[in-house]
Amino acid sequence: MFALSALPCFIMLFLLFAPALFAQRVGTWKNYTSFRNASSVAVEAQRAVWVGTDGGLYRFNRENGEIRTFTNIEGLFETRISALTYDSGRNGLWIGYESGAVSFFALSDERFSTFLELTRVTQFANRTIRKFFVRGDSLYVATDFGLSLFVVSRREFRENYIRFGTFASGTAVCDVLIAQGQLIVATALGLARASLRSTNLNAPTEWQSFAVSGGINALAIQGEEIFAASADGLLRLSRSGLERESGFPQKNVIALATTSNDLFALASDELIVRRRDGSLVRRAGNFSQSRALASDADGQIFIADRRQSLLVLGAGTTVTVITPNSPLSNSFEIVQIDAFGRVWGSSSLRNGGAQGFYRLENGVWRNFENLPSPGTAPVSQFSSLVSRGNTTILGTWGGGLFEFDARDSLRVLNRSNSPFVGIRQSESFVVLPSLAIDQQGVVWIANFLTAQNPIYAYLPNGNILRFGTSGLGPGREFPSNLTALRLAIDGNNRKWIAVQSEDGVTGRGIVVFDDNGTLTDVRDDRYVLIDERQNFGRLPHPKVNDIQLDNDGSIWLATDRGAAYFFNPDAVFGLRIPNASLVFDLRNEFLSSLAIDALNRKWFGSQNGVWVVSAGGDSILMRFTTENSPLLSNNVRSIAYDRKTGKMYFGTDRGLSVLYTEAIEPQETLSALTIYPNPFRIPASTRLVVDGLVRQALVRIISLSGTLVRELPSSGGRLVEWDGKDRNGNYVSSGIYFAVAISEDGRQSAIAKIAVIRR
Repeated sequence: MFALSALPCFIMLFLLFAPALFAQRVGTWKNYTSFRNASSVAVEAQRAVWVGTDGGLYRFNRENGEIRTFTNIEGLFETRISALTYDSGRNGLWIGYESGAVSFFALSDERFSTFLELTRVTQFANRTIRKFFVRGDSLYVATDFGLSLFVVSRREFRENYIRFGTFASGTAVCDVLIAQGQLIVATALGLARASLRSTNLNAPTEWQSFAVSGGINALAIQGEEIFAASADGLLRLSRSGLERESGFPQKNVIALATTSNDLFALASDELIVRRRDGSLVRRAGNFSQSRALASDADGQIFIADRRQSLLVLGAGTTVTVITPNSPLSNSFEIVQIDAFGRVWGSSSLRNGGAQGFYRLENGVWRNFENLPSPGTAPVSQFSSLVSRGNTTILGTWGGGLFEFDARDSLRVLNRSNSPFVGIRQSESFVVLPSLAIDQQGVVWIANFLTAQNPIYAYLPNGNILRFGTSGLGPGREFPSNLTALRLAIDGNNRKWIAVQSEDGVTGRGIVVFDDNGTLTDVRDDRYVLIDERQNFGRLPHPKVNDIQLDNDGSIWLATDRGAAYFFNPDAVFGLRIPNASLVFDLRNEFLSSLAIDALNRKWFGSQNGVWVVSAGGDSILMRFTTENSPLLSNNVRSIAYDRKTGKMYFGTDRGLSVLYTEAIEPQETLSALTIYPNPFRIPASTRLVVDGLVRQALVRIISLSGTLVRELPSSGGRLVEWDGKDRNGNYVSSGIYFAVAISEDGRQSAIAKIAVIRR
């Protein structure tokens, strides 16, 4: 047996000569969110500025310009941050979330502590945290339903105040301030104050309220004066009540901030500085998307902006925009991967409400919006994507077909320069919601709500053919009064097309189109409609949201009411259409999307997270939700899968989540195996990975003396995992072992060395 004392020498040699890069650990997650829509900003002394966004938190280092981002992967409770305050006494950040959760982030050890009591409030539907005010051991928390008092030393909420004078119960509090012995709150209905000496702040009569049309947006104190920001300008709070600040413009004041000398008031078109003597200095600017304001001791201004994230105001008219590299939006209605391994995301399937589309390449996002399409409106989304050669082809909702070459030069094909015809109401508005490419390189295209020919074939030579309207009658042309939405191609080059009624909303099942391999002869074309009727496919629901071909040639469907599949797609052209097989465990589940991995497992997106179904559809293997994983949202709108890396991408309404899976496409031949981690320390929470297998390869773990320790049957992909145990379930001893891989036919083999260190 190899001596244990020799292990360190082997490990040192291994680390010197082993490949530098190993695959990301199977089972780990990464999240991508947009940091553009900022809600809050806080200044950490003179070193850094912290910005809260609807995609998480980031730190901007003022000294070197570095940006560090935080999502739920890095410890946030959730990513939609609504309030942020730096606590100098504790050297940390108080973080408020849309859900009502509150976190404290200790900067010294970068540890998060989260308090969930306010998320459990059931009396009010909205629980968003709006502002904090720190006073000694007390943290006052302004929420959408009132004001809460948190005792920091006890780590508990002591009181909730929901009635302020004559204001209705549950009135939203936008800001809170303590000054001149008073607790003052800015609310959606106006301002209220109470004495700190009061023994019962839960009593509405303890509060004096002042109704203000449009409410109060923010509070600040300058010297001995208390100011309130309103929709009609700056108000001053005196003993007698609120009064308008003379000389201040009557306009909506968004936010307030102060230094020892100056009061800063932010409006949509200017920043107004009020000096201690009451004089005003006005600085024009476009702050229409701004939401919050902060300043350091020297009067440097930082603005949280919905569109540009962080604005840093310099001398004169200088404005520096700080925007972390991230997608334009957190909406990933569409996620697809091109032939180069680049990840594309779209904020919307349709043009309405589109906020752009984005591409991830080598860890860097590039954003696209308002791209020109001749004869129609600019385009800020895509609906589907395929790759052909060095070209990435996108179908858009209204703009036609977009082709990007390797240098990102754009070519647009629409009504103005191609056979594409738009919707009935406007033929220049060309909607191409789904693309698929066949083995001959023909790109098949669904044309939505067009009057004729809802299917197009874009040939490699550049020609475009149209299908569907031939006049040959039922079964020989596309069914009338239906329109094409989703498209997939089966193993015999038949096109499976999810269809809707002409209202563009109601699902009507699937049309299967067979061109019989003769693209230029429509006389032998066949069409069949599959829907929820008996002997017509018996779909679980006529609204089909995704269609995929699995590794065995079966067609799988994600519908509004569960999953279904056709084991033998050829049979749909028989005398009777066989009923679809249903996945019992997903019955009645709304399924938005579907991907099939190299192990033939089915991954379904839903409004209740991600479901992973066995290859045959007979069992649920896994389910991922926000409760048991770092998934950004349970509302999963799209799924994409990279067979070369095993990464599964989940597009949600809160960003893009990525899971590294073991389902990597197997190698064509067995050559070198990669082992990681190596050395392998056991017991361990993670497993050792043997990488580089061919399909259905067998891996044997063998000791240095030649004894069989464990046999690891392949899952069918490129990887297999070992937990460090022998055939009897016991951890092996420290030493050198070999992983021997053998192909299914026994003609190929490979071997790799493993160093095991038992703790």
